[in-house]
Amino acid sequence: MKLRGVFKGNSGHMYLESVFAILLIGLVFPVIMGVVMQANRTSRFAGDVTVATSLAKERLEFFKRYERTRTYNRNHNVWTSVPQEVITINGVNYTVRSRVIPNAEIPNTNIRANLDIIPIEVTVTWNTRTTEGTGTRAISLVSYFMNY
Repeated sequence: MKLRGVFKGNSGHMYLESVFAILLIGLVFPVIMGVVMQANRTSRFAGDVTVATSLAKERLEFFKRYERTRTYNRNHNVWTSVPQEVITINGVNYTVRSRVIPNAEIPNTNIRANLDIIPIEVTVTWNTRTTEGTGTRAISLVSYFMNY
């Protein structure tokens, strides 16, 4: 009898509080999961960009050994003979390409006229998987090598 007296004036409050708690959890949980999923995608993309940048820098370092040799000007095939590479890291295929920037794309006329300045562009592309589908991403680095 005493137990009934405790709940006598609170009829429906416990039910209402339970429904409100379940409703609150149902609304907050999807928002938190969305934030976690977006953070995961952003982190993965940042990792991909870091790997791609490192691969591009590595290719530019490869060309650095020919700089200042006075034997290889812009028209020499040492700059164009490096084939494209496909490198797989963490399940992602990165394609590394390099090219000598053609005169038509060089904005500075002094650089265009001087064949001892070699503008090299390295582009790294990779495919990403997102919830919207797949997409191709790319990063390019440009460096000017000197033969003097």
